[in-house]
Amino acid sequence: MNRIFALVLCLVSSPISAETGTADVASGKRLAGELQVCNAYFTNVSFCFADKSLARKLGSKAAELSRIYSEQATRAGKKAYEMGRVISVPPADLTATFMSTATGMQDEIAGNCTKIESLIDKWGAICKQLVEHPDLRLKQLSECPNQGKVRC
Repeated sequence: MNRIFALVLCLVSSPISAETGTADVASGKRLAGELQVCNAYFTNVSFCFADKSLARKLGSKAAELSRIYSEQATRAGKKAYEMGRVISVPPADLTATFMSTATGMQDEIAGNCTKIESLIDKWGAICKQLVEHPDLRLKQLSECPNQGKVRC
């Protein structure tokens, strides 16, 4: 019960809204993990936009895109660690999720930033929505029937 109360306090005091204060710890853990996946996505894309070969193709837009994606990575990571702190997810677990996902995404594009469109197509809209409205996702997860058995 203390963890649920702490989760409610986190939701009230953070950018994640208080409307989802009834969320359980499992939902919070899943949200923290999903935020780390998006952290990895935004980080990979940011690095690719900063890559010289891709930057030459994009011109002056590359630096701005790299900055925007880097800011989104920071937002996703901060929100993941805030949630993890409140529900007692060890930072090492969140870091491991980030590292594993970031490596997997690099493998997916074979380390070639000219193939970054596949990551953007796969993760762009999902991660943008998650970082902008994590409270909606937390609410969805907490209301999911058969939580943990059915993908929500």
